[in-house]
Amino acid sequence: MHLHTSIVNTALRSLWLIALCMTLSACGTYGGEQLFVVGPEHVHPDDALGAKFGVKGSVGYDRIWDAAVTAMSKDMTIIESHKPTGTIKSRIGAAPSGKIVGFWISPTTPQASQYTIDTMSIKPIGFNSRNGRGWEPAVVDHFFDTLGTK
Repeated sequence: MHLHTSIVNTALRSLWLIALCMTLSACGTYGGEQLFVVGPEHVHPDDALGAKFGVKGSVGYDRIWDAAVTAMSKDMTIIESHKPTGTIKSRIGAAPSGKIVGFWISPTTPQASQYTIDTMSIKPIGFNSRNGRGWEPAVVDHFFDTLGTK
């Protein structure tokens, strides 16, 4: 009888652990932040914790796009790129737990008087992280360095 109880208890503990692991890995949130995994759908332009920058239109959209692609490729992997909407999203680290960085350019017309760069990043939070949102200053610096303007 004692062996049977031990096997049942071990099986129940195993099932509880499996359920806990599945729950924690299932794109859950805590306090509005993603737990353990993030995807490209979690970054959006105009996020309050992101950042906006202006670029004079004299450089043109194609040159701005090329500089953005270069900046978003440095030490990251582009996971979404759509030039007609000015959207680039990259991942830092391994999927699905790496940080996602978004970069948006508007307007997307060949020539404009001013272009706006909107950037935002989100990383999954774990037990030792307090804030998973923000932006990546190094990406913006690399963008402006590649573009040749500041």
